[in-house]
Amino acid sequence: VPAEVVDGLAAAGFDHCSTASNHTFDRGVPGLEATVERFRQQGMTQHGMATAPSEIEPILLDVGGVRIGHVSATFGYDGANPPGDEPWRSNRIDVDRLLADAQWARDRGAEVVILSLHWGNSSSHRPTDAQRRIAETLQASGLVDLVIGHHAHVVQPVEEIGEMWVAWGLGNFISNMPLAEGPFPDEATRDGLLLEVVLTPQADGTVPVTQVVARPIWVDRDAGWVVRDVATALQDSELVARAGRDLMTSW
Repeated sequence: VPAEVVDGLAAAGFDHCSTASNHTFDRGVPGLEATVERFRQQGMTQHGMATAPSEIEPILLDVGGVRIGHVSATFGYDGANPPGDEPWRSNRIDVDRLLADAQWARDRGAEVVILSLHWGNSSSHRPTDAQRRIAETLQASGLVDLVIGHHAHVVQPVEEIGEMWVAWGLGNFISNMPLAEGPFPDEATRDGLLLEVVLTPQADGTVPVTQVVARPIWVDRDAGWVVRDVATALQDSELVARAGRDLMTSW
């Protein structure tokens, strides 16, 4: 994609991104390094791509006085794998490694640990059994507070497993799907979720997730790929007159 996508993310107010996905090595190591450099130019941080071994260690972020550890990992790279002598370029989903990373972040002061996992089956609204096994193992460790999933291109459930929240798949944020030809013909590929997570520091020093709000969004291609908050859009009579059926279907 054009490098200006990163500029647009920065302009929209994004501070940090997950970058491990099956497309991480689509343009090889030069593409990875150009992506990381573009983030740096825009003053943004990312996890999931590395230009040095230390960069694949969990990133620690201070947000509103809370120290957050974040790790991005993916199920694979569609065959365009990292160089054999540089496996640190990105993270595959490996439960033992994820737990070790979570512990690494906790040992360095992380009060909250968030994992971004690129996983699951494309076009499926349901998490796989393998996803559930991974999530249950992560939850049992007590080291992870929130798992944010992506890859399916359609929305999947948000649920609480024990004391760990899992957004199995947030769908698409901005999307040129569905495609007339190809593997993604479903109108549901215009849907996504914005996840709002409230963290509340406690007297005992813990910082649990105390509220999770999933806000449905929909890509209005006819308006020039505008991302609509569906609840707000349904209150707009002009939008409803033009796209009410699509908005209700998305909702």
